[in-house]
Amino acid sequence: MSITTYLRDPETGVGAKINDDGAVFVCSESPPPPLVGTKNKRRLLNGLLGTAGLDAGTTNLRVNGLTSNVDAYIAANPDYDIHIMSVSFYINDSAISMNRFGNVTGLTLGFDMFAEESGDTTYMVKQARTSGQLISQTAAMNAFGSGAELNIISNMTGTTDAVFAFLDIGRILPPEGLRIGRGTKDRLVVRIRDNLSQISALGAFEVRVFGFKKYP
Repeated sequence: MSITTYLRDPETGVGAKINDDGAVFVCSESPPPPLVGTKNKRRLLNGLLGTAGLDAGTTNLRVNGLTSNVDAYIAANPDYDIHIMSVSFYINDSAISMNRFGNVTGLTLGFDMFAEESGDTTYMVKQARTSGQLISQTAAMNAFGSGAELNIISNMTGTTDAVFAFLDIGRILPPEGLRIGRGTKDRLVVRIRDNLSQISALGAFEVRVFGFKKYP
């Protein structure tokens, strides 16, 4: 039994066009802006992963997670979806070398970053033990500088140097990045599994997320 269906705009009377392969032609347009005076349903998100959630607890992950792992995370919110578009990693130490974690040597487990989604775990960074491994695991995106100074800012704070790595999740999961659904148990987690307290006392290891909150 076959069913014949017609798609027609009730206001203009124009019918949908179908090509020789049976596919419907569509036009994709941006949704209209919110009405004047109404609340935005999409709001910017920018914060550091912390041991008690976004911008909460310890956000400088210069910690010792060797004996007992230390987690920093962003968790689901009951009121809005979280869409993470990118993650930036910042290591500030007395000196930076690509075969060390900042200026720390001898790490065996380093740190992991993973998403927890509906009970499934997906790793984006696993056992990053050096600055170079971190950059390679984040696809070496948005590199700057050259030679021995690639991805390094000298004298970032006083005489300490800094290295940055960047993961463009929006490019991997277009158009809305990694979604942490409201009211779920989903999280994005950075797990410190080694002794990163060896980073200079004036230094830091921070993980920052960028994206937006999407209200219903």
